[in-house]
Amino acid sequence: MNFSKNLMVAWLTPIRTGTRSCMRIMDYFNFDRREDHECFIEGNLNDYFFIVNTHNPYKRLFSIYNFDITNSNTKLDFKTWSKKYISQITHNNNPQQIIITEILKNLSKKPDYIVKVESLYDDLMNLDFIKNDKSDSLEEIFENYILTNRTFDPTLPFWKTEYDEKFADYVYENLKKDFDFFDYKKDSWK
Repeated sequence: MNFSKNLMVAWLTPIRTGTRSCMRIMDYFNFDRREDHECFIEGNLNDYFFIVNTHNPYKRLFSIYNFDITNSNTKLDFKTWSKKYISQITHNNNPQQIIITEILKNLSKKPDYIVKVESLYDDLMNLDFIKNDKSDSLEEIFENYILTNRTFDPTLPFWKTEYDEKFADYVYENLKKDFDFFDYKKDSWK
């Protein structure tokens, strides 16, 4: 987990939730950054304003799959890969941190604020420590890493073609905790 003792902010960025874009902001504000997506924090989490990044579970699962096949020898298609990882989750494991709420249940507090990839710019701009900073450097970070990042473009539908009703229902039922906690709709794959 990333944290700033100066700002008293802890920021969890699970895999494929805008970590690389947000780390530029964290660097600007001198966060102690953990690039391994782990949940270590110096001190008591209850003393920090706690931010969690999230991403539509359907799109995030596809993004994790693409990351995995790009960085490994995986030759599985998306549906086969997904069922393999999701079945491992049901056996008290959370490979690739697929279920964010499983990470959160082991922490001492619930998030104070949620940053969604789908509304990344607006969500970040609503954080006081960002909103109150008027520097050109921070504006440049937003221009170069947030506003121009096509990962966050909701008009890119390629991942949606990987889903059909039956498979979407399977994913929804197995990742329902994240859909509910982060307020994503069951039909958001359409």
